[in-house]
Amino acid sequence: MAERLSCDVLVIGSGLAGISCALRAASLGASVRMVTDGFCCAGSSFSTSTWGLGMVCESDAVDPRGPESLFKVLCDVGMGMNDPKLAETLIARAPEALAFLATAGARIIDPQNPGQREFVACFDHTVRTWHGFVGTASRTGLRRALDAAGVTIIERAVPMSLLRDSRGFVAGALVLEADGPLSTLHKSLHMQEIAAQSTVMATGGVAGLYGHHLCSSRCRGLGHALALDAGASLVNMEFQQLMLGSVSPIPGIIFNEKLYRWTSFSTLDGLDAFQEHGIAEDTAREVLEAHSWHGPYTTRLASHLVDETLDAPISGSPYVAHYDERIFADDAPEFIQTYLKWLRDERAVDPRAPMTVGMYAHSSNGGIVIDEQAHTDVEGLFACGECAGGVHGADRIGGLASVTAATFGLVAGEAAAKRSGLRPIDYSDNLTPYGPLLCSLDCPDVSDVIGRALDSSCMVNRDERSLQHGYDSLTDLTERLRSTADPLTVPQLFTSTDGQLQALFDTHQALGQLQTARALLVACLSRSETRGPHHRSDYPCEDPTQNVPRRVSSTDLCA
Repeated sequence: MAERLSCDVLVIGSGLAGISCALRAASLGASVRMVTDGFCCAGSSFSTSTWGLGMVCESDAVDPRGPESLFKVLCDVGMGMNDPKLAETLIARAPEALAFLATAGARIIDPQNPGQREFVACFDHTVRTWHGFVGTASRTGLRRALDAAGVTIIERAVPMSLLRDSRGFVAGALVLEADGPLSTLHKSLHMQEIAAQSTVMATGGVAGLYGHHLCSSRCRGLGHALALDAGASLVNMEFQQLMLGSVSPIPGIIFNEKLYRWTSFSTLDGLDAFQEHGIAEDTAREVLEAHSWHGPYTTRLASHLVDETLDAPISGSPYVAHYDERIFADDAPEFIQTYLKWLRDERAVDPRAPMTVGMYAHSSNGGIVIDEQAHTDVEGLFACGECAGGVHGADRIGGLASVTAATFGLVAGEAAAKRSGLRPIDYSDNLTPYGPLLCSLDCPDVSDVIGRALDSSCMVNRDERSLQHGYDSLTDLTERLRSTADPLTVPQLFTSTDGQLQALFDTHQALGQLQTARALLVACLSRSETRGPHHRSDYPCEDPTQNVPRRVSSTDLCA
């Protein structure tokens, strides 16, 4: 068996949350290893689907507990589904987290005209302290900071299972490493056991499971599956952010919500999209104006009519967006000018050219259950960033996703480093994986199957029949795959051929994605009401008796 690596804190994921966690833990004297399936700085905050990300903090001018406070608005749009204690932690520590990031080398910019309405965050109603995070320009500085802090970064590596010690605590992970991209063949693979006193999941959300998504393709819920296997729970999984994005000329570019009030939509033949659905012109302009205050779909507001219309073209072809010429004027709002410049310069897209659009999954409002120290239900396991749930509820204030990642990355780093000093691991202990390690030599690529199932059942319109059909089909596929897979023992992993390890990797990826997709469908099935972005056409009204967050554990998955 290979020599066991060890560290105080093992961070799984290298997005904004993982980086913040690793830097903070290292600054407190912990030895830190970071595992990432690609290269460092690979999370959704570094995605190229938009020019940059807004980062919102509470303004000094607002009473932190008053009716205009960010805390109050966050809980209001959460519709009773978020944990107020997590919201308090976020609001209180966000400025510190952003300052920590900027000092570490992140590119964070401030607007020249912060008072313009375009800087009011999605679902908010007042101007707060707004910053822009530029992911592409932040990579170099943050990587240098990790190297300077002594963080050991293991790239092209995927955890196959979390490990537990004799006390039943999470104590690291079994990791498969490659000398080439994990998505390609003909590479050398080897297993590594990493023992850690604290393990932090920072693996991103689950929107990448959808066929049509606007996030990193790495966001396929593999961290959620590992956490479920270890005994952790998920919360608010039914609340996925759905947004309009481009279909052509380049697919998957976020449609900037500030442009709704300046945009009309038509069929390829020139028929107005709203007229095609029998919606009056005055009503169309009202709901487009309402949607210009936020990007994600929600049933809470009149703007829901926009997304429901654009998601259901009667002609069967995507609708085309046409911008008002006024957005190209020199006195156009700064936010819009920045977006249009990014389209031209970075994506080579002419904003005046026709752009077909459609609905996409964007990000997750739910995830692994955590407390105020980012600790999960399982001793030794933490979670932060988009893979963690409870900070946000049904809807999420714009500009808080990356802020949440940075803030709870900081919190997790502190708590993980502290725990490492209080609960040392006996590194001679026999560490065992959670659940069987399965290997199928004929493992199917399930990504397309899952993507089609979620696109057809979990996008804008949901109902019992489609959700149950999606769940049953993915459960059948899970059972077939498990029945044809062979279990491997830990000693066998370290003597396996590259072909066997490739099969293990493929099987792990397939079963992990299936498990998390099924957990998402279970959450959608269990909420038999309409709330926020969760629109049940068979239960079109909000039900006050369901005003509680829904949890999903591995016992809720029948296969």
